Amino acid sequence: MLAGLRSFWKVSPIARTEDLSRFIDRQSAFVSQKCTVEYCRTRAGMDWVKLFDEPVFLDGLNRCRRHAYTIVLVQFAVAVEAKLRPLLSATGSLASLAAALAAVARRSHCADGSADEAGAWRIPFDDDLDRALTEAQSVPVQPAYLIGRAAAVPIYDLLPIHPTLRQHDRELIANNLSLNFCRAIADFERRLRPAPLLADLAVTEGGPMSPSPMAHQSPARR
Repeated sequence: MLAGLRSFWKVSPIARTEDLSRFIDRQSAFVSQKCTVEYCRTRAGMDWVKLFDEPVFLDGLNRCRRHAYTIVLVQFAVAVEAKLRPLLSATGSLASLAAALAAVARRSHCADGSADEAGAWRIPFDDDLDRALTEAQSVPVQPAYLIGRAAAVPIYDLLPIHPTLRQHDRELIANNLSLNFCRAIADFERRLRPAPLLADLAVTEGGPMSPSPMAHQSPARR
């Protein structure tokens, strides 16, 4: 029985690009939907059921959710870069890391959806992704809560709630994103296997991405 419980709670490692792609897609979907849908329900109060029956509102909410998913996915690519960058060796290429993560993020986009769903949710984001990773590498590594907060303003502007009703709620959105990014990145750190993941990312990009000695340590020791 105990063995069964241990198996149930055992987390799957993130050791290959496929693992990372799945993680980015699922966390982006969870965080973006939790932020947007929960906010609209809370803001509507007891009338949220009626509001969610309104076709005009649902059209705006679906548009908001699609864009929010893409915005959050870009920030998750930045957050993963922030965790992997310190684990590169002195000869590791930051440009190669950014290019490999961009390729993984593009593969992550709507990876768990059917072909029809993916087509409906696919928002062009290549320029935003490349720019976000380039800007991230031009400054010191940022903590997860700040990376999450960076998604707050564009998502706030997309919310299908009249501006007069949400004018003081930007900080609520920022805090929601910060909290959920911290939770997700803590999960990423716990599951991360840096040496094999960096090796697989190097194969993806074809550039130098050798891990530092610290990358071979267990997550607990790091």
